[in-house]
Amino acid sequence: MLAVLAGLAGLQMPLGAASDQKDRTRDDAEGWTLSQMNRLSGPQRVKIDRNHVKMENLKSGLIGIMTGPPWKVTFYNKQTKIILQTDYARLTTCLDEGFSGDAELDVIQSAKLKEVMGRKLTIAGQKTKLYALRNPRALAQTRTRKATYAEEFAAMPSVDPVPMATIDYWVASDIRVADEISDFICQIYRMPYSAAVPLRLKALDANGRSTTELDTFGCVPGKIPASEFAIPKGYRKAKGFREFVFGEGSQNQAVQMMQGFMESENKSSPPGDKGKKH
Repeated sequence: MLAVLAGLAGLQMPLGAASDQKDRTRDDAEGWTLSQMNRLSGPQRVKIDRNHVKMENLKSGLIGIMTGPPWKVTFYNKQTKIILQTDYARLTTCLDEGFSGDAELDVIQSAKLKEVMGRKLTIAGQKTKLYALRNPRALAQTRTRKATYAEEFAAMPSVDPVPMATIDYWVASDIRVADEISDFICQIYRMPYSAAVPLRLKALDANGRSTTELDTFGCVPGKIPASEFAIPKGYRKAKGFREFVFGEGSQNQAVQMMQGFMESENKSSPPGDKGKKH
């Protein structure tokens, strides 16, 4: 499932925003193809150049493309042959329709991160900058066993918000793209807003739960063919993002599921508890 950034209102200078904005306009590379893994949405292939991005979910077949300026957004699914088109200004609202919610990502997205100087790390051949949160007092307990890497990617949404003890957020130093392109990627992954392309985010919450929200395993520089950003024809148009992600009738299905859950809860409750006021 695609993830969404809750909102950009009130944010200050984005992470990774360079003071030398002139440098960010240089076409000093033709493009990059990234192989990434997102905790909630799974494996992704990301193709980017300065003014184009294509994100393909290798598991679900969902594809998101943004090109500009002017910034136009298209989502389509090769498996279900459905398409949805909007623009950058309405992107957050559009994505909100199809995101089921994850309390952990809410906390991470809104965390106040600071750049860590002197920490050099190369990820998939790319130099990075590190932005971090250090809040050791929030750590209520520690794990008796360190989580395996696979466990850190467990795609189980968090229901209750838990404070973060540490966040390490690495973004690319040398991948030069428009800020809107980086923001599109951040919104899909629900990462903190960044003017640089996100490559890795690791978090440790107050309960000692360690997660890898995003990681990058490959980065291949090279020109991206224009055909990669072409919009397919003959697809059925979705009325909204929820329909695009879940298909027609998804809202009725969700209501029926909730009603069924409530009925099963009532049946499992002791007779004396039904209708009991607390």
